[in-house]
Amino acid sequence: MKAKHKFLSVLLVLCMVSCMVPAAVFAADNVPDSVWTDYAAAEFAGGTGTEQDPYQIATAEQLAKLSKDVSGGSNYQGKFFKLTESIDLSRHRWVPIGIYKWGLSGTSINKSFQGFLDGNHKTISGLIVDERTDKYSAGFFGNIRNIDGGTVGAKDLTISSANIYANEDGLEQLHAGILAGYALANPDKQIVFENISVSGTVVVERTDGHNNVGGMIGYGDRIKATNCKAENISVTGASNSGGFIGLGGGSSFENCKASGTVSGTWGLGGFVGYSYSTRLDGTEPSVYEKCAADVKIEGSDWRLGGFAGYAESGEFDNCVALGDVASTVDGWEPKVGGFIGESDSVAATACHATGTVTSESSTYEAGGFVGCYTDGTFEGCSFDNEKNSGLAAAGDGTISAGVAGGNSDDVLANICKDYYGGHTMQKTDKVEATCTTAGKEAYYTCEVCQKHFEDEAGNTEITDLENYGVIEKTGHTMKKTDKVEATCTTAGKEAYYTCEVCQKHFSDAEGNNEITKLEEYGIIPATEHKAGTEWKHNETSHWNECMNNCGEKLNEAAHSYEWVVDKEATATEAGSKHEECTVCGYKKAAVEIPATGTTDPTDPPKPTDPDKENSGTGTDSPQTGDTNHMMVWIVVMLLAGAGLTSTVLYGRKKKYSK
Repeated sequence: MKAKHKFLSVLLVLCMVSCMVPAAVFAADNVPDSVWTDYAAAEFAGGTGTEQDPYQIATAEQLAKLSKDVSGGSNYQGKFFKLTESIDLSRHRWVPIGIYKWGLSGTSINKSFQGFLDGNHKTISGLIVDERTDKYSAGFFGNIRNIDGGTVGAKDLTISSANIYANEDGLEQLHAGILAGYALANPDKQIVFENISVSGTVVVERTDGHNNVGGMIGYGDRIKATNCKAENISVTGASNSGGFIGLGGGSSFENCKASGTVSGTWGLGGFVGYSYSTRLDGTEPSVYEKCAADVKIEGSDWRLGGFAGYAESGEFDNCVALGDVASTVDGWEPKVGGFIGESDSVAATACHATGTVTSESSTYEAGGFVGCYTDGTFEGCSFDNEKNSGLAAAGDGTISAGVAGGNSDDVLANICKDYYGGHTMQKTDKVEATCTTAGKEAYYTCEVCQKHFEDEAGNTEITDLENYGVIEKTGHTMKKTDKVEATCTTAGKEAYYTCEVCQKHFSDAEGNNEITKLEEYGIIPATEHKAGTEWKHNETSHWNECMNNCGEKLNEAAHSYEWVVDKEATATEAGSKHEECTVCGYKKAAVEIPATGTTDPTDPPKPTDPDKENSGTGTDSPQTGDTNHMMVWIVVMLLAGAGLTSTVLYGRKKKYSK
């Protein structure tokens, strides 16, 4: 029982502890119900706020303090901040730094940030801004302004995978962007954004009114943006929307890029939705220099462009639009173009559009470069008429000069020259010719336009790469290996040829038939020995020689002799005889047969055994007058007698010993 009570006590304590730990509660779209300003730190990590000693921010709570302070009325004009660590904001919903709301009734709430944030090359991840209820300008910065001068803005910052939500209901204008919803500088002032990268989504609900929505900035007047990127962004459901900025006036953008998708109603551009001048006389237009938009545009209303939706004014220098543009408008003029949807007082120099432009209108044509041309000047611009066959430079209106259609490769080459300042070359090294394969001289290929050149500078284009720089194959330099005849014991080999260059082997001098396995090619089997019928001999043996003239002795054996009487002996006259091999006919020297002393001729003796030639008489039985055998008998008799005597004596001794 005690153990049970102890277990329940521990369980109760754990439950109490878990309840004390804060946990994020998420509403729809995975947006937390809790907000960061409720968890704001009391102090920054350090610093005094000067440019030399900026306020230091190391945690999400300290960053939330900045947001809370600005919402409470502290604009931090002339103050500097610096991130010392990367920060994850995914736990709670972010309240933008600076709040701004312009309602339909004309009332507004305006509390702006007027300082400068050094991102210190850190990353803010998990940014979630949801202004569908409060309706403030949505972004990391909700409201950033330069009212009195000084340095205002941000630099060296990355905001990754952000999610921004907004709703225009009840608003005169909606402003939303991942970095800043609303950014405004007074005349002769500016807001600086330098080396900033953002990615994520911006979603706008209801689009009956006026929106200013961008991947980086929603609304921006007198902005100076340099080396900034809105990458892989998705902007949906809005008007006056751009991949980089929704509405921009009196601003400058240099070497900035946007990529992703923008879909909505009207005034949609790959880089800027609506470009205008902040002065009524048009003397303060926005300037875009070496900026690129690789953004797919889809719109259900007019003014859609690969770079700018509506360019009321603006200067565009060395800019490119790479994305496709599609309009679903049919009941009215779509004003859809590859670079600008509608142009008014614009000037474009060395700008190019490579995307495909499509329109569902059965009445109005889309434009390869400008959808609807009202005014403006163009110089050295181009669009892809290979993708947009049949489209003129302008769908509505006439551009008299400065815009030319070209095939895809030519337009890309223009981009290399004007936007990149030259080709981005990749070298293909020289391939030496071999005996059987042609070689090729080195050449260069531009990674952007895919054109080929003889030189790295791109001065000499190769129009026929297949036939350029072909180095003829050298052919084989053959060395013959002569035929080796087979012998009785060794295999031979057919003749073959070896190329001294490639070391390949061939059965023919022309090199038509390659030998892939030289060790198996052209083997001539050994002939083996073949004995001749003629016997060769010397004094001790006889043999047959190999008929293949290899000198090998075959069937060699010792002679097998028999006696041959050359002349019979008589009683008074000696005869002669010789030994002769019964196999090969080899003859030994003749020997004498003594006279018999009778009138009967003497029978010839048996031939000698070759192994007993030097043993004596060379006969096996006693001959007439031979006394050697008689002596043997006498010796045998003596030995037998001695043995008998010994036996008798031994028997007697044994008897007496008893």
